[in-house]
Amino acid sequence: MKWSEVVGLVTRHRFLFAIGGVVGIAIIMTAVSLSLYVTSGTSRLDLSRPGYESVRKDVQDRPEETFNSDGPINKAALDEFDRLLQKRRANLNGLGDFEDTSLDDASLRLTP
Repeated sequence: MKWSEVVGLVTRHRFLFAIGGVVGIAIIMTAVSLSLYVTSGTSRLDLSRPGYESVRKDVQDRPEETFNSDGPINKAALDEFDRLLQKRRANLNGLGDFEDTSLDDASLRLTP
């Protein structure tokens, strides 16, 4: 097949070639993203995967102190918000910047 015949074929059926190209690009991008998902270790943190029902229940059942956004804005409410903010900030500062322990299960609170 000559080059001009190939160009003519692509020109005549450009919509089909465009659809095929888009599907091919989507498959390649999906393969790359899945390989990054597995090789980066993110898949180990994903609790929505099958087989993690018991761990998911443990994580969801943990009571966490939250700030009530309803109610008046007064000195007591602002002090309560500041106390909770400082507590969270201390937890985040305790993790470190670029240490291996920053992403372990205990620091991410994935273990019961």
